[in-house]
Amino acid sequence: MDRVDLNKAYGTVSRTNPTSEAQLEVNGSIIEVVSSGPHDWNMSTLMKISSVRDLVISSLALSFVSGGFDVLFVLFCYLPISTGGLGYSVCQFLRKEDRPNNLIPFCSQAMEIGYALAIAGFSAALLQLLVMPSLLRHYSVLSAYKSCMKLWPGIYMILPCLNLLARKGLDQDSTPGKEILIPQYSAMLWMGVGICLALSRIANLAFS
Repeated sequence: MDRVDLNKAYGTVSRTNPTSEAQLEVNGSIIEVVSSGPHDWNMSTLMKISSVRDLVISSLALSFVSGGFDVLFVLFCYLPISTGGLGYSVCQFLRKEDRPNNLIPFCSQAMEIGYALAIAGFSAALLQLLVMPSLLRHYSVLSAYKSCMKLWPGIYMILPCLNLLARKGLDQDSTPGKEILIPQYSAMLWMGVGICLALSRIANLAFS
């Protein structure tokens, strides 16, 4: 049985245990808590507690995959299709017969990506307010957390699949510096982007 002094909390705040001795059960193991005077908590002491160590590792993994997706998604959208992205650069070209009044580039794609990210962020807030309370009433916190974390591999797998769809939708008049998408494939591509962002916001519920 491990003995841990809990008289002084992490940081500089003092905390006094009203009992001289107590026992805590964490994951089936008994930890004896002794009140024997002031004690400074440090990182090594905290990391010896298995529950704290597991929480730190899990939070690190969640922050890495979530932050990594946000950065990767933006880069993926703006990379040319020929190099593995979606080709949503500053200007997206349309086929000649689809251009209004024979205007050359169609330059709203960059703004639409910004709108998509803004809507995804707003939907994440709504999910936390409206969906998360109901989810926790029907499932345990651990089950909900594991389910959200299991979504991340599939979310990352969607990105290369979207590139394959974009390659298939390239018009025959496309050139390396001027990629032209067939409108039907462009619509399907946007649907795929929406699904990918929606799943990422659901997976981010693990933060809650």
